[in-house]
Amino acid sequence: MGAPAADLRIIHFSAVFIKEKAGIAYCEGAVRRKLRDGGYSPKVPEPARARRESVKNVTKWQKWLKSWLMWAENDGFLTFAVDESSLLHDYQPRRSLWTLVGERAYERYAGNHTRRIIFGALSVNGDQAFMTTRKFDTESTIKFIRRLMARHGPVALLMDRATPHGWLGTNDFVADNGGLVRIGYFPTGWPELNPVESC
Repeated sequence: MGAPAADLRIIHFSAVFIKEKAGIAYCEGAVRRKLRDGGYSPKVPEPARARRESVKNVTKWQKWLKSWLMWAENDGFLTFAVDESSLLHDYQPRRSLWTLVGERAYERYAGNHTRRIIFGALSVNGDQAFMTTRKFDTESTIKFIRRLMARHGPVALLMDRATPHGWLGTNDFVADNGGLVRIGYFPTGWPELNPVESC
């Protein structure tokens, strides 16, 4: 059985790098042996897990959520849980990466920008809203919030802590429309608390 294509690319680029930097011409089989001798082996990459809030902090958040929902309802706000999904059209993960023996392989990737972003929102009374866009940024986040406000009036939104949700532009928009929109956040690293995740 041959080596995976990604593995062969790494071996090839390593051979070219060694020749350019050290002036030594190794064939790809020799580079593979050198990597193995150095304690490396190809492994299937695993996704790196994000930081998670502690269970104690999540318990505090759940108490805060009850009061926040009552406060929003009493002030006439409709509460939505909001999330986004990114659809990459042609990303193929590598089958293996070189890493030290005994260590896991992690692959970070951002896709190739051939993607669609789907914003989704689910209200406490079951209303749903969706919007597709090409970018996940402050501008598209504000556009989605405006659509929710136009359709439902004052809205209270529970979001994750993705960067566009907390950027200055989003915060300025909320400050300028404080009478119509409020934002709360889910605990970091607990996507299972967001009901949109299971839609």
